[in-house]
Amino acid sequence: MKNKLLIFIIASLTLISINNSISFIFFFFMLAFLIIIVSCSTLSNIYNYQHFYLINKNKEYLNILILNDEHEYGSIYYSDKNNNKIEYKIKKLNKLDGYFKAESPDGKKLNGFLPNRNSGFEGRLNNENIYFEYPSSYMSETNIIQYTYSNSIGKAKINYKIYLFLLNNPNNVSSINKINASINKEYGITETTDYKDQKDLYKTIEKSLNKKIQNNFHKLETLISNEQKVYNITVSIPNINLLNNGLISISSNKILNNATYSLNTGEIIKITDIIADTNKCLSLIKYKMKNHYNNDYYDNIDENKNDNMANLKLENSYFYLTPKGIIFNWLLEYRDDIIDEYIKYSSIFIEAKELEDVISNKYKNIFD
Repeated sequence: MKNKLLIFIIASLTLISINNSISFIFFFFMLAFLIIIVSCSTLSNIYNYQHFYLINKNKEYLNILILNDEHEYGSIYYSDKNNNKIEYKIKKLNKLDGYFKAESPDGKKLNGFLPNRNSGFEGRLNNENIYFEYPSSYMSETNIIQYTYSNSIGKAKINYKIYLFLLNNPNNVSSINKINASINKEYGITETTDYKDQKDLYKTIEKSLNKKIQNNFHKLETLISNEQKVYNITVSIPNINLLNNGLISISSNKILNNATYSLNTGEIIKITDIIADTNKCLSLIKYKMKNHYNNDYYDNIDENKNDNMANLKLENSYFYLTPKGIIFNWLLEYRDDIIDEYIKYSSIFIEAKELEDVISNKYKNIFD
């Protein structure tokens, strides 16, 4: 508000100076000062990505994100059958034929032509030919919305970036509206949101995010204003898994947002819906944790705190499903860290074949 008032005053003085021919020097001085004021003000932007979600016969996933604007290209997220995810940043893109080159942080290469419904995606991954096709679901051509926000508080500066995920819903299907509202309830999305007017949709999201973040900044002013530090905070794109029985499981680096939904009803699926014998499943988990059991996906609970393992319950796990099994997460420590929470948690992956005796009949065939 103060910036807007100051800009108005400067603009008014500038117009007066021109009308009275006081000085071109004064005019240019005021113009330069105005530019400085605007450049130092809070900056927030929202962008829409084209999002292609593809799958191959080995149930490996490819998420391709291309920004609609011309100033930036997106990334390609490749998830193999073991749910290992690698980001490939697009380095080069030929807009005439859609050919691109992408590279991971450790130098791995991915290149090919942008996908379409007819041809899917055909390219090369680390010198091997790969092919992915569209799944027939709401996952194809969904939206990824990137929101960025920068501001200074005294000597400190905060750069914030978040990726929101919206299932494609041109026909206004109620179950998909329900899922979108649940995933993005903090960002102005409701079950009655209109997806046809995208500009209005993005304005709604941006307004909600601006309010949420500025409220957080207000609380932080006295805490970080004297810190000569730049806070770079990124909430990454969710990891999406499609499973049989019309289930979609969503996870991100904010494990509190992990959730599994039914695409048919829009309802959240609880772990107790999937696991029939919770005691037997929990015994298996504790055994694997205690013995480490050669599990490639395991973050150890502090062994000096036996009460941590004693208090484990399936009901309070922030789980998500993969085509090969379930990843269970338990919260160990939580505290607010600037804008998004800092979380310490324990994770363990249980393969589908190990769950055969404990899974409910309704969900026997959800895994590949």
